[in-house]
Amino acid sequence: MSKVKRSKGLLLIRLTVTLLALAYVGWKVNEKWDEFPRMFSQPWHAFNWTLLIVSALLMAVNYGLEAQKWRIMVRPFYPSLKLIPATIAVFAGMAAGVFTPNRVGEYAGRILFLKKGKRVEAIVATFVDRICQLTITLIGGLLAVLGILLWLDRDLLDKIFGDPVAKTIFITLSISLSVFVLLLTLMPKQLAALIPGKWNRTTWVRKVRFAMQNLDFKLVGKVILLAAIRYFVFSSQYVMLMYAFYYQGNLIEAYAMVALIFLGKSVLPVMGVLELGVRESVALLVMTAFAASELTALGSTLMLYLINILLPTLFGVIAMQRIKVYA
Repeated sequence: MSKVKRSKGLLLIRLTVTLLALAYVGWKVNEKWDEFPRMFSQPWHAFNWTLLIVSALLMAVNYGLEAQKWRIMVRPFYPSLKLIPATIAVFAGMAAGVFTPNRVGEYAGRILFLKKGKRVEAIVATFVDRICQLTITLIGGLLAVLGILLWLDRDLLDKIFGDPVAKTIFITLSISLSVFVLLLTLMPKQLAALIPGKWNRTTWVRKVRFAMQNLDFKLVGKVILLAAIRYFVFSSQYVMLMYAFYYQGNLIEAYAMVALIFLGKSVLPVMGVLELGVRESVALLVMTAFAASELTALGSTLMLYLINILLPTLFGVIAMQRIKVYA
């Protein structure tokens, strides 16, 4: 393919992603427009604006950690990738991922910023990076479930799930998924050995095997540590917003609620375009079970979505214009 054709193709990608991302942001804002007056229905002096501002500022830390995780994971294949270009790529991935099932478009958005040569390997590394974050989210949620059973009110889980069967199914599914993703995260080399040798005739299979063999435990361990730090950061953003929106409970229960909400969203497969609706529903279910108000649940969840999803998506639209045509 000539450079001119690639340039035209890239222009089409930019235009498509830009229009779809902007349409998505506009749709979500319009969809929740009537809820904004309700979010700030209390007297202004009662709202904690400091916590809202700190939570918003932590978005930069959140995505800085995400960019560093990804940069470390693809380092075996792109050792010269710097933090700022990696951050731009992460934001571009946000724009490309919001309207795709399970945000698979994020892979394309990021990979377009890498030079040709080892993009397939980078896709594998990106997938493992996502799995590392999912592993921490699942573990955090299961620890919250364990904490509720051991130290808090066991009836809280019954209030959330409605009946013992649903609770048992959800917990069993969460544990099973946790074990599965933990194996994917910690044993990429061993899993590569399971790929049948006869499949090596296909180029992309060879690249996938090569990528998995180069993601050693030490490297994955660094990414898991950063994933845990990032999990604490975006959980803290959520907790701050809960207190900003008039939550009066204790801090441990606040973090437990957030962990359960993230667990529920992770276990339930969902398209990016439907994410806010699912998170709102789960947040309402969990927080009201803990005796938090609907205003706390809806206000904090919607504001977190604006800060951590919609705003980075707009940054991603700008970032998409930075993609170069690589020979």
